[in-house]
Amino acid sequence: MQYGAPASGRGPSAPSPPGPSPAEGARAVQDRAIYSEDRASAGRAASGKMDPSGRQRRIIRRKRGIQMLLSDELCDRLCAAAREKSRELGLDISFALCDEHGLPRVYRRFGDALALSVTLVPGKAYTAAVTQCSTKDAAQCAVEGGSLYAIQSNDPRITLVAGGYPLFHEGRIAGGIGVGGGTEAQDCEIAEYVVSVFEALAR
Repeated sequence: MQYGAPASGRGPSAPSPPGPSPAEGARAVQDRAIYSEDRASAGRAASGKMDPSGRQRRIIRRKRGIQMLLSDELCDRLCAAAREKSRELGLDISFALCDEHGLPRVYRRFGDALALSVTLVPGKAYTAAVTQCSTKDAAQCAVEGGSLYAIQSNDPRITLVAGGYPLFHEGRIAGGIGVGGGTEAQDCEIAEYVVSVFEALAR
């Protein structure tokens, strides 16, 4: 008998490898569901049976629970919505769209939009995304004694001019938009219309 060996003659058994954590298990289930959905959509598209409403909903791409990524097609749709609403009001505007991190996705200057809007509008979109509130609300919080007091001194990209709005999807920040070229009320009206278009496509 070997010294220290158990009476059965068998060595100590190796510990079992740990199983997946609850978070890893949930992620695996979600990945399988997304994979199945993608395969089903591809099959419908190949057979010509993809319905238009389903195709619109898939403009928003899903990936591992980071609820959505803004596709080029969706960005183009939102840009067109801003242009459509500005024409109703008889305005030339600038429009910007960024992702949830404040990184630029789209910028357009339509017609003879104010030159100042070239710098202001991307800043509005960035501010709305990173503060997760409208730039008008951010400005009210940035006054002395406010919860965002002097935020613009810490980040020069912060723009406290009305016309920036955040985009949310399923309770999480998805990006931000900025509109400029009209009065404060006109910029906000156009931006709110674009937000409503985004929410309709994101359902």
